[in-house]
Amino acid sequence: MCNAGYAETCFVSDILEQLYVDWYTPLFEAAPSTVPYLSSSVLAAGITNFLRSLAYNDLLWDLAMFKAIDEGFVNYVKQENMNLYNYFYDYIKEENSLLISDGIGGLID
Repeated sequence: MCNAGYAETCFVSDILEQLYVDWYTPLFEAAPSTVPYLSSSVLAAGITNFLRSLAYNDLLWDLAMFKAIDEGFVNYVKQENMNLYNYFYDYIKEENSLLISDGIGGLID
C-alpha cells in the first residue's frame, strides 16, 4: 500500500488514489446504505472529477459524471498534501489545462 506522506515510495497517481481512499472510506462507513461502496469505478470517477475540478465545473460535467465536483475531496487534498495539488494543478486549472489520457491512447477530454 502506498503511504501518501512519502512521495519517494510511490507514484504521484498512487498517492492521489490513496488520499481518495482515505477520504472516502469514512464517508462510506458512516452511511453504507447511501454512499456507494468504493469500487474501481467510483475511485476512477472521483479521481477524474478531482483532475477536472476547475476546468469542467459546470452542469454538463455534472451530467456526464453523474455527480458534481466534490469540493470536499479537493479541499482534503489541499489540506493533506498541497504539494500534490500543485503537482496536478496543470490538469485541474480552468484554462489551458493539460489533457488526460486513459493510458491506452484514448483521451478523457
